[in-house]
Formats: sequence, C-alpha cells, structure tokens
Amino acid sequence: MTLEELRKSLEKLRDQLTLDRTVMKMDDSANNKPKLPAVDLGELHFKNRIVELIRFQKNPETAIYELSRHYRVDRPAIRIGLPKGEKKALGCYVKRDKTIYISSIDYLYDPYVVIHEFYHHLRNVTGKHRGTERHAKEFAVSFLESAVFVGSL
Repeated sequence: MTLEELRKSLEKLRDQLTLDRTVMKMDDSANNKPKLPAVDLGELHFKNRIVELIRFQKNPETAIYELSRHYRVDRPAIRIGLPKGEKKALGCYVKRDKTIYISSIDYLYDPYVVIHEFYHHLRNVTGKHRGTERHAKEFAVSFLESAVFVGSL
C-alpha cells in the first residue's frame, strides 16, 4: 500500500466515523436506546498517543519504548537506512539484530511504517502474533484508525 493509498483510506475512514457519530443506529428493543459499539477507551487512547509521539512530537524512540512496555517485550533498536539487500522498502525488521530499519528520516516520523515494523518485532519476540504483511498492515492501521477516531489525524 502506497502512502497516498493509505491517506485516501484514512480520509474515507474519517468520513465514515463522522457519519457514524451523527447517525446512531437505534436498538430494536422496546426501550429504543441508542446502540453504541463497545470501545476500549484505554487502548484507543494508547494507540492515539503512539501515533502522536511519532507523527507530531517527532519522537519514534519514545513510541517504540512505550509499545515495548505495553506489549511487555524487549525494545528493538531503531536505525535510519536499510540493511544490504533491501532497496525499495520503506522499512524492515531484522530479527537477528532485533532492529527496525527505516529507509529515510522522512519515514522515521511516519506512524504507519514504524508501527508496521514494530509488529514484525512483536511477532518475532513473542510468537503470539502472526507475521504476515497483511497482519502487520492491520496492526498499524488499527493505530491510525484510533487516531482518526480521537481526532488527531
């Protein structure tokens, strides 16, 4: 997914969330109370904080520290520049080094890239998460969705 495709996807999500906030589905029970989705506010705010640390505060190191603490794993190193053999990626995770490599300073402050690569670290360290690109994408997008929901993006 390109950065432009991700931006368009987030814009559509923001529009949908705005619509969902204004048009509440009514419960079909007799009391006719609004039916609201269950939301874990603590997790929502945690994810939003991670996005804010990376994108707005320009502090991916603290975001990585907080992600590691939250998921109870060792903190990976984070480096600018890709290892040999990687040319087109925006970022990559090297299990052997326990290091997240980011292609350039521009992507160091891109929450999608940093969180996506952290997912690979998390999966490799814990074995609890599946390590496919699709799962890494979903993990990173869930953080961006939280930021859109809270209103940071």
